[in-house]
Amino acid sequence: MTTGTPQSCQGRCGQQAALHGRTRLASLWRSMTLLHLSLLLGAALCAASSGCSTSTRTDESSPLAAHQQAIRNGQRLPRVVPLSSGQQQAVGWIFERETPSSSFCTGTLIAPRVVVTARHCTAGFVGGQLGFGFGILPETPDALIDVTEIVAHADADVALLVLADDAVARLPGLAPIAFNRTPMADTLVGREVEAAGFGETLDPERDGRFFALVELFRIEPGTFWVDGRQREGLCFGDSGGPALTVDALGQVVVLGVEHGGEESCIGKDQLTRLDVISAFIDEVTARFETLVPCGGVGYEGRCEGDVAVWCHEDGSLARLDCAAEGRACGYVDDETGFYCKALGSCGGPASRARCEGNVRIGCEDGQNFVEDCGATDGDCMEDAGGAVCIGGSGGPRPDGKADAPELLTGRAEGGQADDPIDPNALVNPLDDLEASPRKSVAYQGGCSQSPLAGGAELSPLALLFLLGVRRRR
Repeated sequence: MTTGTPQSCQGRCGQQAALHGRTRLASLWRSMTLLHLSLLLGAALCAASSGCSTSTRTDESSPLAAHQQAIRNGQRLPRVVPLSSGQQQAVGWIFERETPSSSFCTGTLIAPRVVVTARHCTAGFVGGQLGFGFGILPETPDALIDVTEIVAHADADVALLVLADDAVARLPGLAPIAFNRTPMADTLVGREVEAAGFGETLDPERDGRFFALVELFRIEPGTFWVDGRQREGLCFGDSGGPALTVDALGQVVVLGVEHGGEESCIGKDQLTRLDVISAFIDEVTARFETLVPCGGVGYEGRCEGDVAVWCHEDGSLARLDCAAEGRACGYVDDETGFYCKALGSCGGPASRARCEGNVRIGCEDGQNFVEDCGATDGDCMEDAGGAVCIGGSGGPRPDGKADAPELLTGRAEGGQADDPIDPNALVNPLDDLEASPRKSVAYQGGCSQSPLAGGAELSPLALLFLLGVRRRR
C-alpha cells in the first residue's frame, strides 16, 4: 500500500479493494485444514499450467480476494502501554460461528457489548454469522460470544460488533478499553504505541495474541501511520486490531484500528482514527449499553505505570501515584486488587503460576513472567504447586522457565532483515499462502503434492465447486 497522503478513489479503488478483501480468504484458509487446502491449490495450479510455473491471480472484486493483518516479532505482553490483564483480554478475535478457533480478524471490546474492528473484516457478513472470542489462544478460549448485529460506518473503515451477552458479566475481571476522543495532534508523531492482534506471525511456533511496538510517524485527516522500523509489526491476521496509547489523563485508549500495510509485516501500516468518528461510536454504544462507571475500570483497579487506578463505590475514579511514595503499583490480593506495594514484589494470585490456555503466567523473583509452553511443543499443566510446562522438544528447565524464543528479524537465512519493500506493492492472497511457513509441505508450488485419501485426484472444476459451496455468503 502507498505511504503517501491518500488521494481520491481515482485510479486507486482496485488497490483498496484488493487490500480490504484479504480477510475472507484468511477465514477460508483457516476453516479448512492446511493439508487439504494445500492439496486443492496444488491440483488446481498444476491443472492450469503444464509447467506449474505461473501463479494464479485472484480477481480483486471476488470474495476470495481477502486479507487480514497479524503481529510479527511481537511479544505476549505490552511494553510501553500499561495494560492490565483485564484490558489485554479485551483484545479478541473474530470468527465465523461454525469455526470458533479460526480467527480471521481482530477486534477490541470498548463497552460490555460492543467491539470495534475494521469494516472490511465484516464485508459479506450479517449479524448471527460471526462471533467474538476472548483469551490468549483461539484454541483454548476464555469465552465465545455471538455477534447479533454489525454496524458499519458509511465512510471510515470501522465497524462495531454488537455482542449477544454482556462480556464483562461473562468474564469477571475483563476490562473494556476506552476509545480515543481527543483530536490527534502532531505532538503524537514519534510516539511508540502498542499494536495488538491475532493471526499469522510468520513463525509456526507462535500463535494467538501478540503485541508489537511501533512508531506513529504520520497523522492524516481520517487515518494515521505507524512503522515497525524493520523489527516488528502488523502482518496477515490483525486487520481491525487496535493501536493503543495512554492519553493526557493517564487512561489507556484505542487510537485507531488496523486498515492495511506493507507486505514485509515489519514496515509501515495505515490505521483508521477513532476520534473523528466518536459521535458514530457513541450513538451505537448508547443503543446497547448503559455508560460503564469509571470508563470500565473495575473494583480491583489496574496499574498505569506506577499509578494505581480503581473505581470507588460511588462510581468515581481514584488514582494514587505509588512512585511518589517510593513504592510500585501491583496486585495485592483479591480484596484489595491493584494498589501500591513494596518495590520488587508481585504477590497475590500472580505469585502462584497459572495456565491461561497453553501459556504459563506467574511471579518469580519479584517479577511477573509469561511463558508460552507451545513454543517448545509442550503443554501447560496445573497442580497443587502451580503451573508448569510439560513435555515439548526441550522440556522444562531446572528453573521452570523456557528459553525465550528467538525473534525473527527477516526471512533470509542468518536472521538478516528483509530487503526494502515497495510500499505501493499489494499482496496477492495466494502469494500470502505460498510465503507462509504454515503452508503444508505437500504444496511447494510444484506438482509433487501427495494424493488425496483413496488416491482420488481433484480437478479444477471440483475445486471451484468446493470453493463456491464454502463461500455461498
